[in-house]
Amino acid sequence: MRRAKHGALARALRTFGVRVFRPGQHQVIQNILAGRDTLAIMPSGAGKSLCYQVPALCLRGATLVVSPLISLMKDQADKANERGVLAAALNSSLSDREEARLIREIEAEKARLIYTTPERLSNKDFVDLLRRQRIALAVVDEAHCISHWGPDFRPAFLEIAASLRRLGKPTVLALTATATADVVEDIRRHLECPAMRLVHTGVYRSNLRYAVQQVTSDKEHRAALLTCVRRARGSAIVYCATVKAAKDVHAFLLAGGKKALLYHGRLASKERAKRQDAFMSGRARLMVATNAFGMGVDKPDIRAIVHYQVPGSIEAYYQESGRAGRDGEA
Repeated sequence: MRRAKHGALARALRTFGVRVFRPGQHQVIQNILAGRDTLAIMPSGAGKSLCYQVPALCLRGATLVVSPLISLMKDQADKANERGVLAAALNSSLSDREEARLIREIEAEKARLIYTTPERLSNKDFVDLLRRQRIALAVVDEAHCISHWGPDFRPAFLEIAASLRRLGKPTVLALTATATADVVEDIRRHLECPAMRLVHTGVYRSNLRYAVQQVTSDKEHRAALLTCVRRARGSAIVYCATVKAAKDVHAFLLAGGKKALLYHGRLASKERAKRQDAFMSGRARLMVATNAFGMGVDKPDIRAIVHYQVPGSIEAYYQESGRAGRDGEA
């Protein structure tokens, strides 16, 4: 049995092109394969997704991934499919035809990875669909959202545990880059996993450099922005605190001759997907965005993150700045 598990693990690692584990990955994967509920706090760019993708190929049954953002689940599902691992990402941006196709794949138990939102997981019909097969592992990605968003903004986060009970209480893996001691306890309580193991590898990333530039006028502010964008050697994201500010900054950059995309939550879902695809594929190298374009954006060559305005919290700042240097380069 142990030899069979070792062989399955080796094959899964080859599928995802992994030769050496990053800090924390092996411990988390071993916990999951042993059926131990786990909360992993690992820096952005540390390879958190691998902590469930590898077990997904070793466990008997599908892996359910609960994700807060469509852009996040789409990016992760696309990358899994590119590796030959069938992933179904169910979200509101799908056409009726696309959704029906993915549901058929789930019903046929073809999908190894099933991505969805907390809101869909709270739907009885969807849970009934999942109950027709074995869910071996339930993953809550960006688990800090349980504490930050659950109480008022997105209450479906607080209903995840009830849905998992209906699915037979699979092993639970919660993932985040940022969680205070209070948030850790919130996650354990709301997921009903009091004995959840904690794997914390720290938040420091040696390849990132932080700088603050002081400005005294709007003109100086915009000139500094243009300088930062021009110096970026690869792709870059400019974060703004509001949709209005993002639109203004986008217009300013276009007027300055920079080819930039604009991304915010008020865009239609298909338009958001189109712009995300253009940025992720490299067809566009500069994105002006609100925090709607943040968690889970995994593009290796992002070399600059510019916060044109102060984000809502230090956690948000860490999450957004962590989009840079995910290939380990400075």
